[in-house]
Amino acid sequence: IEDTHGVYFAGLQAYHGLIQHVRDSGERARMSKEICEKVISVKKFLSQNGFVVPLVTGAGTGSFLLEGASGVYDEVQPGSYIWMDVDYGRNPDTKMLFQPSLFIASTVMSTAAGGSAKVVLDAGMKAIDFVSGPPRLAAIARGNSVQWLTDEEADTYMCENGGDEHCILTHTRNTTAATSSSSPTASSLSLPQLGDTVLLIPGHCDPQVGLYDFFSVLCPAASIQTEREGEGGAEGLLELEAVWKISRSVGF
Repeated sequence: IEDTHGVYFAGLQAYHGLIQHVRDSGERARMSKEICEKVISVKKFLSQNGFVVPLVTGAGTGSFLLEGASGVYDEVQPGSYIWMDVDYGRNPDTKMLFQPSLFIASTVMSTAAGGSAKVVLDAGMKAIDFVSGPPRLAAIARGNSVQWLTDEEADTYMCENGGDEHCILTHTRNTTAATSSSSPTASSLSLPQLGDTVLLIPGHCDPQVGLYDFFSVLCPAASIQTEREGEGGAEGLLELEAVWKISRSVGF
Protein backbone atom coordinates (compact mmCIF):
# COMPACT_ATOMS: atom_id res chain seq x y z
CA ILE A 1 0.00 0.00 0.00
CA GLU A 2 2.78 2.43 0.92
CA ASP A 3 4.49 1.82 -2.42
CA THR A 4 1.33 2.34 -4.52
CA HIS A 5 0.71 5.83 -5.88
CA GLY A 6 -2.70 7.29 -4.99
CA VAL A 7 -3.48 4.65 -2.35
CA TYR A 8 -3.29 5.07 1.40
CA PHE A 9 -4.26 2.94 4.37
CA ALA A 10 -7.48 4.37 5.85
CA GLY A 11 -8.42 1.59 8.24
CA LEU A 12 -10.25 -1.72 8.46
CA GLN A 13 -13.53 -2.66 6.80
CA ALA A 14 -14.98 -5.26 9.17
CA TYR A 15 -18.48 -5.81 7.82
CA HIS A 16 -19.79 -9.38 8.18
CA GLY A 17 -22.80 -9.89 5.93
CA LEU A 18 -23.49 -13.48 6.97
CA ILE A 19 -24.58 -12.58 10.50
CA GLN A 20 -27.09 -9.88 9.51
CA HIS A 21 -29.97 -12.32 9.03
CA VAL A 22 -29.20 -14.76 11.83
CA ARG A 23 -32.65 -14.95 13.45
CA ASP A 24 -31.62 -15.76 16.99
CA SER A 25 -30.33 -12.57 18.61
CA GLY A 26 -28.18 -14.50 21.09
CA GLU A 27 -26.42 -16.41 18.32
CA ARG A 28 -25.95 -13.19 16.35
CA ALA A 29 -24.40 -11.56 19.42
CA ARG A 30 -22.00 -14.49 19.83
CA MET A 31 -20.91 -14.24 16.19
CA SER A 32 -20.50 -10.47 16.49
CA LYS A 33 -18.23 -10.96 19.51
CA GLU A 34 -16.06 -13.31 17.46
CA ILE A 35 -15.77 -10.68 14.74
CA CYS A 36 -14.74 -8.04 17.27
CA GLU A 37 -12.05 -10.35 18.64
CA LYS A 38 -10.65 -10.84 15.13
CA VAL A 39 -10.62 -7.07 14.56
CA ILE A 40 -8.68 -6.55 17.80
CA SER A 41 -6.21 -9.23 16.74
CA VAL A 42 -5.69 -7.69 13.28
CA LYS A 43 -5.25 -4.19 14.76
CA LYS A 44 -2.62 -5.51 17.15
CA PHE A 45 -0.76 -7.27 14.32
CA LEU A 46 -0.76 -4.15 12.16
CA SER A 47 0.37 -1.98 15.05
CA GLN A 48 3.28 -4.31 15.77
CA ASN A 49 4.33 -3.93 12.15
CA GLY A 50 4.22 -0.16 12.09
CA PHE A 51 0.71 0.47 10.78
CA VAL A 52 -1.62 2.73 12.71
CA VAL A 53 -5.30 1.83 12.20
CA PRO A 54 -7.14 5.19 12.10
CA LEU A 55 -10.63 3.72 11.60
CA VAL A 56 -12.57 0.50 12.05
CA THR A 57 -15.84 0.47 10.15
CA GLY A 58 -18.52 -2.12 9.41
CA ALA A 59 -21.70 -3.63 10.87
CA GLY A 60 -25.14 -3.67 9.24
CA THR A 61 -28.83 -3.32 10.00
CA GLY A 62 -28.90 -6.66 11.80
CA SER A 63 -25.80 -6.12 13.94
CA PHE A 64 -25.02 -2.40 14.26
CA LEU A 65 -26.16 -2.23 17.89
CA LEU A 66 -23.74 -5.02 18.78
CA GLU A 67 -20.66 -3.67 17.01
CA GLY A 68 -21.57 -0.10 17.93
CA ALA A 69 -21.51 -0.95 21.62
CA SER A 70 -18.38 -3.10 21.44
CA GLY A 71 -15.86 -0.30 21.81
CA VAL A 72 -13.98 -1.78 18.84
CA TYR A 73 -15.72 0.03 15.98
CA ASP A 74 -15.35 3.74 15.22
CA GLU A 75 -18.19 3.75 12.68
CA VAL A 76 -21.16 1.55 11.76
CA GLN A 77 -22.73 1.19 8.31
CA PRO A 78 -26.36 0.05 8.53
CA GLY A 79 -28.20 0.78 5.30
CA SER A 80 -31.21 -1.49 4.78
CA TYR A 81 -32.93 -0.03 7.86
CA ILE A 82 -33.99 2.91 5.68
CA TRP A 83 -36.34 0.61 3.76
CA MET A 84 -36.44 -2.74 5.56
CA ASP A 85 -37.65 -5.86 3.74
CA VAL A 86 -39.19 -9.28 4.32
CA ASP A 87 -35.85 -10.90 5.16
CA TYR A 88 -34.86 -8.38 7.83
CA GLY A 89 -38.43 -8.52 9.11
CA ARG A 90 -37.76 -12.13 10.13
CA ASN A 91 -35.24 -10.90 12.73
CA PRO A 92 -37.57 -10.30 15.70
CA ASP A 93 -35.33 -7.70 17.33
CA THR A 94 -34.57 -5.84 14.07
CA LYS A 95 -38.28 -5.76 13.21
CA MET A 96 -39.00 -4.02 16.52
CA LEU A 97 -36.60 -1.19 15.62
CA PHE A 98 -37.67 -0.29 12.08
CA GLN A 99 -40.80 -0.18 9.92
CA PRO A 100 -40.94 -1.01 6.18
CA SER A 101 -40.90 2.03 3.92
CA LEU A 102 -40.14 0.49 0.51
CA PHE A 103 -43.05 -1.02 -1.42
CA ILE A 104 -43.74 -2.36 -4.90
CA ALA A 105 -47.06 -1.18 -6.33
CA SER A 106 -48.82 -3.79 -8.47
CA THR A 107 -52.31 -4.11 -9.94
CA VAL A 108 -54.65 -7.10 -9.84
CA MET A 109 -55.02 -7.95 -13.53
CA SER A 110 -56.89 -11.25 -13.30
CA THR A 111 -59.10 -13.11 -10.86
CA ALA A 112 -59.95 -16.80 -10.99
CA ALA A 113 -63.47 -18.09 -11.45
CA GLY A 114 -65.14 -20.62 -9.21
CA GLY A 115 -64.12 -19.12 -5.89
CA SER A 116 -60.39 -19.85 -6.27
CA ALA A 117 -58.27 -18.16 -3.62
CA LYS A 118 -55.83 -16.67 -6.14
CA VAL A 119 -55.43 -13.46 -8.10
CA VAL A 120 -52.79 -12.53 -10.68
CA LEU A 121 -50.71 -9.35 -10.28
CA ASP A 122 -49.01 -7.49 -13.12
CA ALA A 123 -45.53 -7.59 -11.55
CA GLY A 124 -43.25 -10.55 -12.18
CA MET A 125 -39.50 -11.10 -12.04
CA LYS A 126 -38.88 -7.97 -14.14
CA ALA A 127 -40.42 -5.91 -11.34
CA ILE A 128 -39.79 -8.01 -8.21
CA ASP A 129 -36.52 -9.51 -7.02
CA PHE A 130 -37.15 -13.06 -5.79
CA VAL A 131 -33.54 -13.97 -4.86
CA SER A 132 -34.19 -13.68 -1.11
CA GLY A 133 -37.72 -14.99 -1.36
CA PRO A 134 -41.12 -13.63 -2.41
CA PRO A 135 -42.54 -10.25 -1.38
CA ARG A 136 -45.13 -9.85 1.38
CA LEU A 137 -48.50 -8.15 1.04
CA ALA A 138 -48.58 -4.91 3.03
CA ALA A 139 -51.68 -3.04 1.82
CA ILE A 140 -54.63 -3.08 -0.57
CA ALA A 141 -55.69 0.12 -2.35
CA ARG A 142 -59.02 0.77 -4.02
CA GLY A 143 -59.71 4.17 -5.49
CA ASN A 144 -58.31 6.71 -3.03
CA SER A 145 -58.42 4.41 -0.01
CA VAL A 146 -55.49 2.33 1.25
CA GLN A 147 -56.00 -0.46 3.78
CA TRP A 148 -52.83 -1.49 5.63
CA LEU A 149 -52.71 -5.06 6.88
CA THR A 150 -51.69 -6.15 10.35
CA ASP A 151 -48.98 -8.81 10.59
CA GLU A 152 -51.65 -11.39 11.38
CA GLU A 153 -53.63 -10.44 8.29
CA ALA A 154 -50.56 -10.38 6.06
CA ASP A 155 -49.67 -13.89 7.24
CA THR A 156 -52.81 -15.21 5.52
CA TYR A 157 -51.58 -14.12 2.06
CA MET A 158 -48.76 -15.64 0.01
CA CYS A 159 -47.00 -14.30 -3.08
CA GLU A 160 -45.64 -16.76 -5.63
CA ASN A 161 -43.41 -16.26 -8.63
CA GLY A 162 -45.57 -16.23 -11.76
CA GLY A 163 -42.77 -15.71 -14.27
CA ASP A 164 -41.37 -12.63 -15.95
CA GLU A 165 -44.59 -10.63 -15.98
CA HIS A 166 -46.78 -11.94 -13.18
CA CYS A 167 -47.01 -12.68 -9.47
CA ILE A 168 -49.66 -14.97 -7.97
CA LEU A 169 -51.27 -13.75 -4.76
CA THR A 170 -52.94 -16.52 -2.78
CA HIS A 171 -55.18 -16.22 0.24
CA THR A 172 -54.62 -19.13 2.60
CA ARG A 173 -57.60 -18.79 4.92
CA ASN A 174 -60.57 -17.61 2.90
CA THR A 175 -61.70 -17.99 -0.72
CA THR A 176 -64.24 -15.17 -0.63
CA ALA A 177 -63.54 -12.34 -3.05
CA ALA A 178 -63.64 -8.83 -1.65
CA THR A 179 -66.97 -7.07 -1.96
CA SER A 180 -67.31 -4.08 -4.24
CA SER A 181 -67.37 -1.57 -1.39
CA SER A 182 -65.67 1.81 -1.67
CA SER A 183 -62.69 0.61 0.36
CA PRO A 184 -61.04 -2.81 0.82
CA THR A 185 -61.46 -4.37 4.25
CA ALA A 186 -58.44 -6.45 5.15
CA SER A 187 -60.01 -7.60 8.39
CA SER A 188 -62.57 -9.55 6.34
CA LEU A 189 -59.61 -11.66 5.16
CA SER A 190 -60.55 -11.54 1.50
CA LEU A 191 -58.73 -11.26 -1.82
CA PRO A 192 -58.30 -7.91 -3.57
CA GLN A 193 -60.54 -7.29 -6.55
CA LEU A 194 -59.76 -6.88 -10.22
CA GLY A 195 -58.19 -3.44 -10.66
CA ASP A 196 -57.14 -3.04 -7.02
CA THR A 197 -53.58 -1.91 -6.34
CA VAL A 198 -51.54 -3.85 -3.81
CA LEU A 199 -48.40 -2.70 -2.03
CA LEU A 200 -45.77 -5.41 -1.56
CA ILE A 201 -42.76 -5.45 0.76
CA PRO A 202 -39.76 -6.77 -1.24
CA GLY A 203 -37.91 -9.87 -0.11
CA HIS A 204 -34.57 -8.02 -0.14
CA CYS A 205 -34.39 -4.26 -0.62
CA ASP A 206 -30.91 -3.92 -2.16
CA PRO A 207 -31.42 -5.81 -5.45
CA GLN A 208 -35.03 -4.59 -5.56
CA VAL A 209 -33.99 -0.95 -5.88
CA GLY A 210 -31.70 -1.86 -8.77
CA LEU A 211 -34.71 -2.83 -10.91
CA TYR A 212 -36.12 0.72 -10.96
CA ASP A 213 -35.18 4.21 -12.14
CA PHE A 214 -37.30 6.29 -9.77
CA PHE A 215 -38.80 6.29 -6.27
CA SER A 216 -42.35 7.59 -5.88
CA VAL A 217 -42.36 9.15 -2.41
CA LEU A 218 -45.80 8.77 -0.83
CA CYS A 219 -46.97 10.40 2.40
CA PRO A 220 -50.19 9.77 4.31
CA ALA A 221 -52.89 12.42 4.16
CA ALA A 222 -52.92 12.91 7.92
CA SER A 223 -56.22 14.76 8.03
CA ILE A 224 -58.16 11.66 6.99
CA GLN A 225 -55.96 8.88 8.36
CA THR A 226 -58.01 6.55 10.55
CA GLU A 227 -57.18 3.65 12.84
CA ARG A 228 -59.37 0.56 12.98
CA GLU A 229 -60.47 0.32 16.60
CA GLY A 230 -59.09 -2.73 18.38
CA GLU A 231 -56.86 -3.74 15.46
CA GLY A 232 -53.39 -2.82 14.23
CA GLY A 233 -54.31 -1.94 10.66
CA ALA A 234 -55.07 1.55 9.41
CA GLU A 235 -56.76 3.01 6.37
CA GLY A 236 -56.57 6.36 4.66
CA LEU A 237 -55.15 8.19 1.66
CA LEU A 238 -51.63 8.45 0.31
CA GLU A 239 -50.40 11.55 -1.48
CA LEU A 240 -47.49 11.77 -3.91
CA GLU A 241 -44.90 13.97 -2.23
CA ALA A 242 -41.97 13.70 -4.65
CA VAL A 243 -40.28 11.62 -7.33
CA TRP A 244 -36.61 10.79 -6.73
CA LYS A 245 -34.28 9.55 -9.45
CA ILE A 246 -32.27 6.46 -8.53
CA SER A 247 -28.62 7.20 -9.23
CA ARG A 248 -26.55 4.79 -11.28
CA SER A 249 -23.25 6.52 -10.47
CA VAL A 250 -20.36 4.59 -8.96
CA GLY A 251 -20.50 4.52 -5.19
CA PHE A 252 -24.29 4.80 -4.78
